[in-house]
Amino acid sequence: MSREKIQEWAQQGYWQGRFEHSDTPWELGHASSALFEAQEALSAAGIPLPHGSSVVIPGCGTGSDAIELARRGFRVTAIDWSPHAIAGLRDRAIATSVESEITPVAGNFFEVPPRTVDALAEHTFFCAIDPSMRGAYAERAAQWVRPGGVLFGNFFVLEPSRAAALPELSMSDRGSGPPFASTRESVVRDLSPHFECVLLQPTRFPESDRRPGMEWIGIFRRKSS
Repeated sequence: MSREKIQEWAQQGYWQGRFEHSDTPWELGHASSALFEAQEALSAAGIPLPHGSSVVIPGCGTGSDAIELARRGFRVTAIDWSPHAIAGLRDRAIATSVESEITPVAGNFFEVPPRTVDALAEHTFFCAIDPSMRGAYAERAAQWVRPGGVLFGNFFVLEPSRAAALPELSMSDRGSGPPFASTRESVVRDLSPHFECVLLQPTRFPESDRRPGMEWIGIFRRKSS
């Protein structure tokens, strides 16, 4: 994988351009079923998130997940590097009367000053960053999530036999670049310095336009140290 490619994916302009040209196939137009399956599994795992809990969403896009979390009574900090995406989120939040529950932030998740929250909601951010940055993702997530809090959501996971056939674990049509897949073992390994795996399994409600068996729900508890 060339350094130039990594730099391309790490540029704000790359993501801004994707949103400006509506080249955003990861945008479902509705909240992620797998994300909310994971959220609802928290209570069964003995980690309830009560009404009014605070949640951060990195790579929130135009905010389908943020809006649904706000509707469910969460206080949401929604971050995206694309100002175009954040403008869309603001408009949608106003239109759905949840703007008071959402704090939109246009910025790089790795640079936005962290605030202590109860949870981080993951959906298509982990797979969008270069795999070499996943350790930094775990560290940054831990700076946001309080000890005992959770990282939960939707991960793109492939079995090792399938992942081995994909260069650099890339699932793009070009054979390189985001989205990047993971194996179950690599997700647990990458998050393990700061998070304990509580649950990681295939979703019961996959999106129809995504690869079968790819979407897995995950719950990871923030370690105390």
